Amino acid sequence: MTRGAADARNGSANKHNTSDGFLGGGGIFFEGGSLAISYSTLWLNSASFSDDEWGIVEGDGAAIYSEDHPEFASQVSIKNSVIGNSPLGNSDCYNGGTNPFRVAGVNFDTDGSCPGFIHVAVDDLKLGPLADNGGPTVTHALLPDSIAINAATDCTDWFSTAVTKDQRGVARPQGAACDVGRLKCR
Repeated sequence: MTRGAADARNGSANKHNTSDGFLGGGGIFFEGGSLAISYSTLWLNSASFSDDEWGIVEGDGAAIYSEDHPEFASQVSIKNSVIGNSPLGNSDCYNGGTNPFRVAGVNFDTDGSCPGFIHVAVDDLKLGPLADNGGPTVTHALLPDSIAINAATDCTDWFSTAVTKDQRGVARPQGAACDVGRLKCR
């Protein structure tokens, strides 16, 4: 995505890979404008490209790559989301823009590259494999004992709008609080 505004709620980017010469953004490549991400999971994304001289080159921001456009600064805002487990790339998050990432709520990453996120081990998140867990798209389910279960401080998106369903259409919350990421654990 380049130049504009976008709002991603209950979204996912799974097992995506940049391979067209960009240096990053296997899940999201964002340039200029504003992007708000709430209750989303960006998992197992890669940032790499093939170079005739160097072979496979790893890029930055396997999950999110943000930079300013020559005419527009970038602003990325993230709330109650899970980012990580990127198998190929130098980092999960990369911000080459003038504005820092803005974060709210509870956010988890697995390599410590997402500023303001809680750095955790992959095994602490306990995400299931990409599968049909109901709904219109395949997803990674939260498994029992995931630290993302009931971890959100509130059930609203970046703009303070109530988030009442997950990516599958299942009601939120079903426990003491909303789960972090795109799915509500059943």
